[in-house]
Amino acid sequence: MPIIHARRCADLGGYLTLGEGPIWDDLTGRLLWVDIAEGLLYEGSLAGDRVEIRGRRAFGESVGAVALAHDGGLVVAGARRVHLIDAQGQGSGSVRLLDADRPSRLNDAICDPA
Repeated sequence: MPIIHARRCADLGGYLTLGEGPIWDDLTGRLLWVDIAEGLLYEGSLAGDRVEIRGRRAFGESVGAVALAHDGGLVVAGARRVHLIDAQGQGSGSVRLLDADRPSRLNDAICDPA
């Protein structure tokens, strides 16, 4: 079994409470990931062997995942809502999928290419 050595490659000004779901956007050359507990979506770029943080967006609720939309925008799974972000980075709406009284939340996600 191969041994994998990991090292920190991004300075997030502290730490992620619960960072997950990194995805690479080949079209724009950016790395996207979420901090589930803090409700943050991060965007970074590769700089040699490091990741430079280019921005972050707060959603005011936990964020389970981010996926690339066909039109260049993003689909973000909030706690109970799916948020849409257009290709220019502007929020373009959200849809509630889970009622507030349900003891569950949206989590890991992936878009079907079909």
